[in-house]
Amino acid sequence: RRSKMSSDESAVFAGYRPLGYVSNHIPCITRYIQRRKEHLIVTVTGKSFHTYGSNKLGILSVSKQHPEDITALSADTNLVITSAANNIYLWKRGTELRGILKGHEHPVHLILPFAHKI
Repeated sequence: RRSKMSSDESAVFAGYRPLGYVSNHIPCITRYIQRRKEHLIVTVTGKSFHTYGSNKLGILSVSKQHPEDITALSADTNLVITSAANNIYLWKRGTELRGILKGHEHPVHLILPFAHKI
């Protein structure tokens, strides 16, 4: 059942409430897609991430499951970059796995892309 908002409550962010229910402690990222003329919001939900369109906050894609919980999230102009345990995953369009960077000695908790370098 939907609850009605009282007249003194702001409805500005009412449409964005579902995003807070599914996201976790890892900060979301935004990407502007020129072709869509829209910002995309990417948020982590445990072992996967969701991509939302900002115009109507509709879900656009859900990534495949990572082997462990995602520990970091970042993006450059072409890729969404995630990490889980000691690996870094490179994603195109949120669902196409483009590569896995393995061999880190410790779990990855921060990803800083700089142009086409990570």
